[in-house]
Amino acid sequence: MSGAENSFWITHFPSPVLSSFSMNRNWSQVAKTLCKQPGNSHAKVDGLVILLPSNTCDFKWLFYNADGSPAEMCGNAACCVADYVFKKKLIPVERASFTFETAAQKIKGKLKEGKACIFLKQAEAIQGPFEVFINTDEKTSYFFIDSSVPHAVIELPTWPSSLTDWENKKTIAEVLRKRTTHHKNGMNVSFYYRQNNTQLLARSFERGIEDFTPACGTGALAVAQIHHQRQPDVKRIFVQMPGGQLEVGFHSDKTVSLVSPVKWLQEMEEK
Repeated sequence: MSGAENSFWITHFPSPVLSSFSMNRNWSQVAKTLCKQPGNSHAKVDGLVILLPSNTCDFKWLFYNADGSPAEMCGNAACCVADYVFKKKLIPVERASFTFETAAQKIKGKLKEGKACIFLKQAEAIQGPFEVFINTDEKTSYFFIDSSVPHAVIELPTWPSSLTDWENKKTIAEVLRKRTTHHKNGMNVSFYYRQNNTQLLARSFERGIEDFTPACGTGALAVAQIHHQRQPDVKRIFVQMPGGQLEVGFHSDKTVSLVSPVKWLQEMEEK
């Protein structure tokens, strides 16, 4: 499946017996092996999701990046899981929503006007701005936010238009990604440009991929929440990433929602 052109393998172990069996698997190695295989038209796959029984939610998930490293959460993968659960009828038909636990927090999934949608807590705090020297004469300012995955966020005065511009941004991202000041495992790095109060352009450099990706759900959540802090009356923000447009909603119960364009790429028999 893909969410805004981020692609994932998703599998489900419904029974405790199968769940116990699955826990003995080396999922890190499985992820590295599987993600080298193309998913339909995708040259590579970005991650692996394993759904298991949970004592506190409808499901528990394990998530591994393409390099085998675990991640706290993944917004696009979570939207794919929401679509997967409903399309596979893993919950009763009369249920309007379901929950699953991640390493970051409990996520609620539902269908919104036929589109996969997830709900989670808004970030507790936005920190910064912080300044760092990428080299001896180039200073970069960023904000830190934990949108279920730690992110360094940089607002750009203009949107880069050339490959050279993005190579420069990649150099910045590679330095910030490895900073452990805010999180022991470093950070994703998201750049954004404000087109207007409700429309943002964004691009994210992700841990575990170690490069820019077509889209990043937690990156969209990160830039939208930073923008929302400055524009609190705006309740819906559309974040355009190379892989597609993601919609971030802000709600009175201090939750934030994410809608990502989900596609089924390939279905394999689960063994």
